[in-house]
Amino acid sequence: MNTYSYLKANIDSLSQRWHDGLKDLQDITHPPSRAEHIDYLNEVYIEAAELHELCSQELHPVLLTKLGHIISRDFDQQIQLYKKVTKAK
Repeated sequence: MNTYSYLKANIDSLSQRWHDGLKDLQDITHPPSRAEHIDYLNEVYIEAAELHELCSQELHPVLLTKLGHIISRDFDQQIQLYKKVTKAK
């Protein structure tokens, strides 16, 4: 597997984990479990930010968009926005 294929697979995985993690957060009501899950999402966020910083010049715009969707706001803003969106449903 070449470097670009590895990056693509990693970014695709990060994007999927981010979206699945946000969906799962909606169902977690136990406070300690919720805090653990938010820590997990923060790890995904940090990994996405690091990849964006290190590799943004070499990535296809679609992959940049996937990372950008995760890191478009700081982590706390992302979680607060998600809470507002899920409450509005």
